Amino acid sequence: MAIALAAFTVAVHIWLYPVHRAWALSSDGFTQLRQDNVAGFVEKLTQAHQLAPWEPYYSYQLGWNLGDLSFQASDPAQQQQLRQDAIAWFQSANEVSPYQEFGHSNLGWLAVNAGDIDMAVESFSRSAQLVPAKKGVFFGLGFSLMQQGKPELAAQAIALELVRQPLLISSPVWRIGPLAAIADQIIEQTLKTYDQLEAVAQSDTALSSYIHQNRGALHWWLGDITKAEADWTSIAKPLGSVLLQLSQSADSAALRETVEALPETSAKYALLAWLTPSNRHALLEKAWANLPLEDLSTVEDVAPPAEIIDSLLQAMSTSNHLDEWLKEPPITWQPRSQRSGFGVLSRHIDGPLPKDYLPRIENLVVTRFFEDVFDMSAYLPRLDQQINSQRIEFPPLTGR
Repeated sequence: MAIALAAFTVAVHIWLYPVHRAWALSSDGFTQLRQDNVAGFVEKLTQAHQLAPWEPYYSYQLGWNLGDLSFQASDPAQQQQLRQDAIAWFQSANEVSPYQEFGHSNLGWLAVNAGDIDMAVESFSRSAQLVPAKKGVFFGLGFSLMQQGKPELAAQAIALELVRQPLLISSPVWRIGPLAAIADQIIEQTLKTYDQLEAVAQSDTALSSYIHQNRGALHWWLGDITKAEADWTSIAKPLGSVLLQLSQSADSAALRETVEALPETSAKYALLAWLTPSNRHALLEKAWANLPLEDLSTVEDVAPPAEIIDSLLQAMSTSNHLDEWLKEPPITWQPRSQRSGFGVLSRHIDGPLPKDYLPRIENLVVTRFFEDVFDMSAYLPRLDQQINSQRIEFPPLTGR
């Protein structure tokens, strides 16, 4: 018994040594990275990977950091080398951990920028299979399919992105570059998908509400007030009712009372700013901060940069109606999604938190103030099941 226990203890120590040594090396590597010593970072993390190759964390950190540096590099040769190294490390990590969407999605964007479109399609296809609700996976698939010369499949993929991430309709990103050529197809396919979903949502209240709210929002954005009203009336959304009134009639003081009765949201204060030219600056700051009206004195602590407020005021003052301020042309910003749970999922919390490479170009006004117009529910299993049934129709995904 004593011999067996001693043997077990030795085995545990033999196994734990590379684990702890790899962690120590990676900690040193992250210190090197913070000091802008990329070579030192790569050396230490590579050693950590060699000691514990079954852990994808070190490969992910190498892949993501080198890839991020490749987007910042100005020298083409350095950019290419960093990108190729990043791709190799992501591939290594995905072999060890094939079921993490993070590795496939970011590999997809690296492949797009490296010109390896087949790899990009493969990577985004896998991402869409693993987490169809993740922002950007169907967009990435559609973008890479367009690069592959398959516009019909690209339109279908981006339509699924619009169904799952309806706020995308307000962004100019899918109406510029090569995607502009299939914008009408994307809209047509999106509406068709909503109609198909509606047919299976009869007994699912959450899914039915999701469809009506987002299809109504799509119609509203496209200027089809009658169809928007038909969808929104069925779910009785007060914000939607106000937006339809503003779209159909001249702005008037009578609407102010209706707006003041809205729930305490950013949309409420943005609309009050539109209806109250004399107090727009303060109300826009409140819309940004989303504080109760009586707390106006605390706005300074959470106010946006002055140039943003100035841009919003300028655009508002030159717009003849609310829809013009929201849509034509939009004020944009380019945020990046941070993987806040990456460390926890990896069981390592000492390294930097990655941000997605996904090129997000968002309509600032809609994203910041009117997100409630759209249902952005992250958890809708029935919806994801239905989307998955359409996803497998794509030839690149068959059999995966």
